[in-house]
Amino acid sequence: MFVFVMDQYGRPGHPTRRMDWVRKQLKRKRGKIVGGGISGKPAVLVLRERSFDRSRTVKRRFYVTLDTGFRNVGYAVTELLEDGTLRVLLKGTLTARTPDIRGLMDERAMYRNSRRYHRRANVKKKGQTAKHRPPRYESRGKQNSVTLKHSIETHRNLYARLARLAPLPVYQVTQGFESVSFDLRALAHGKPRTGSGYQVSPVGKAAGEKTHAFVVRRDGGCVVCGRKEHLHDHHLRKRSKAGSNRAGNRVTLCEDCHADVHAGLIDLPITDGAQWRDASTVNTVCGKLRTGVSI
Repeated sequence: MFVFVMDQYGRPGHPTRRMDWVRKQLKRKRGKIVGGGISGKPAVLVLRERSFDRSRTVKRRFYVTLDTGFRNVGYAVTELLEDGTLRVLLKGTLTARTPDIRGLMDERAMYRNSRRYHRRANVKKKGQTAKHRPPRYESRGKQNSVTLKHSIETHRNLYARLARLAPLPVYQVTQGFESVSFDLRALAHGKPRTGSGYQVSPVGKAAGEKTHAFVVRRDGGCVVCGRKEHLHDHHLRKRSKAGSNRAGNRVTLCEDCHADVHAGLIDLPITDGAQWRDASTVNTVCGKLRTGVSI
C-alpha cells in the first residue's frame, strides 16, 4: 500500500510505504489524510508544518500512461526502479460516455428543432416573415465530430484527474499512452496484395454509376432468394439509426424478401462498416495525442 504526500503549500512529494511514519504524523496532528477508505480514491497525506525543497528531492522516475480506447480507457501510475522494473502505484479503468454521445446529440437536436418550429409558428401567426438561418455546417465550417471531441477530451482530462488523485513532482513525471493504428481498409475489405491496391476503391463503382445500379450489379439479384425481378434497395442499418446511404449499407432484396425482413422473418447481418467506428475513433485520438493538436 502506498500513501501519496503533499506539503503545507500543496506541493507533491514522493509516495511512501512507511505506515509507521504516516501514523506518527497523524497522531501528532502534523497532517491529515485525504481520500482513501470507502471513497475509493488513493490516500494522500497532507502535512501541516512541512514544505518540500526541490533541490534536496531524491531523483525518482514516474510514469502516467493511458491505454487508449473508445468505451474503456485504462490508466496506470508507475515508478521505474533501479533494477529496471516498474512498480505500480495506481491502476484502473475509466468507462467513458463516448458511445452515448450520438444519442444525446440526437435528443438535443430534437428539442432544438421543436423550439425552431414553435418560433417559426409564432412569427407566422404575427404575420411576419421568419428569418432565414443557415445550417450549422455552413455557418460553422468543417469541424471535428462531437463524438471525436469528447473522446479526445476524455483522454486529456484523465491526465489532469490522475495528477490530482496521485500527486507527484511534475518534473519527475513522464506522460505516455498506448499508440495504436488499425488498418481499417484491411479490416473491412481485406488487405490488398500490392501496396498500390490501397489506391483502388474497394467499392468498385464505375465512373458515373449510380449507387442503386451498382448495388444491383454487385449483388446480382436478391441476396436471399436470387430473384432478379421487382428488386428493392434495403438499408442494413436504418437511416433513423444513423445508417449511411453508401453502398456498403445497402443490399438488394426482392419485393417479397424485403417485406419479410421488415416483418422480422429474415435476419440480415449488419456489415455497413459501423462496427469499425471504435477503431476509427481510437486511430484519430492517438493521432491527436501524438501531435498535440488542439481541438
